[in-house]
Amino acid sequence: MESSAAEPSAASELSSNVVFDSEAMRQHGDGSAVVSNSIDTVDGEPIDWSKHTYGGRGTLHDGERVLYDPRGRAEACTFATMQRRAEEQRLWAPGGDAARGLLEQLRVEPQAAALATVLPLGNSDRRTRNRVVTAYLDTSYTLVCFSANPSQERNDLSIICLARGATVDLKHTHMACLSPGEYAFALHDDVQKAMMIRWPELRSHPDPQLRAYAAASRKQRTCAACGQVWHQTMRRCAACNEVAYCSPVCQRHHWSRHKAACKRARERERLKYDPTVIG
Repeated sequence: MESSAAEPSAASELSSNVVFDSEAMRQHGDGSAVVSNSIDTVDGEPIDWSKHTYGGRGTLHDGERVLYDPRGRAEACTFATMQRRAEEQRLWAPGGDAARGLLEQLRVEPQAAALATVLPLGNSDRRTRNRVVTAYLDTSYTLVCFSANPSQERNDLSIICLARGATVDLKHTHMACLSPGEYAFALHDDVQKAMMIRWPELRSHPDPQLRAYAAASRKQRTCAACGQVWHQTMRRCAACNEVAYCSPVCQRHHWSRHKAACKRARERERLKYDPTVIG
């Protein structure tokens, strides 16, 4: 899959674009990448993100460093996994005027920029220090890195594609296009603080190369069990079609709470088409 940049601008002349994809990965610019030729599997099958995870804070990393090589160590998802992913998602705050201004300079599609979220890295509180964070992406995103103390002599941020065994290093204003999956983002040791801005690649993207793999819609769905918010379609309860879930794990966990409401919804639906019911 080809990578594609926004139209050239003063802010993006030095940008590097990377695509992590199940079929291919390409690096452009003067960053560096270490790429594995294989994708991790579980029992010989590709990683299914609704069933598998590499972990997050407290397991895979401690907020300051990745603790071990994740390859071959994917585990079964539990409801706690989905809650962790939702908590990681909430670390990303909606982009404000400053973020929108930066994305405007990079000529990001306005509809996608309106959905951008921001995550600062490298805060000073040792109890919550987030020099390393993990994230699950439900759809294709583009991410840009902004360093608090940029230098053209060094890289600022490493992105680790956990299932791919691949790492790419980004400099200030460099961008990466990421396909769905779990990732770890780590500041380099000599970088004090940085900020990541990400936005979903919408199906309506004007660039045909990016539109070829973009899968996000502007509509957001929320899992009724864990609270994850997706730009992808979620599976709905087949019985009542009124609640959405990000995974079978969440649907099973939520059934005891949803059972009564589901029964009422089915009864309402049945009465709608019952010819013996008047009014």
